[in-house]
Amino acid sequence: MTKEELKARIKEESRNDNRQEIERMQRVYLQTPTSEAKFGLAMLLVKSRSLDDVRRGVVLFNELILERVQQRDCLYFAAEGNYRLGEYVEAKNCITRLLEVDPECKQALELKILVDDEISKDGLIGMAIIGGLSVAGALVASAVIEGLGRHR
Repeated sequence: MTKEELKARIKEESRNDNRQEIERMQRVYLQTPTSEAKFGLAMLLVKSRSLDDVRRGVVLFNELILERVQQRDCLYFAAEGNYRLGEYVEAKNCITRLLEVDPECKQALELKILVDDEISKDGLIGMAIIGGLSVAGALVASAVIEGLGRHR
């Protein structure tokens, strides 16, 4: 799957309006708080349009990871949720842990490419901001020094 196809799939999955299914699964989970019910609810939340739902889903997947439930799947969906939230470093951490468990996981390897791209973009933007601030600081310092020289 290409990067564009993967981005499109992730975006398309988040367009589904599954509010009724989320509410139904929340009731199931509250009545029978099993790992399976938590996983089902987390899955629906991570695929939701609402970023608040995605955050809640990531929290549930992180709880399942700590409980050592379905490590591979939980790590992948936590990574995908973090990617959707723009939490690229956390997504990368989940992918790294997943690849330690399953080095051949195609989904994780594909998502890793998207996450690495976003981290690179963020790094370049950060360097540009820092570079711009450095130039601005140098200009201010130069102006101050020049102004001090004129007042002598």
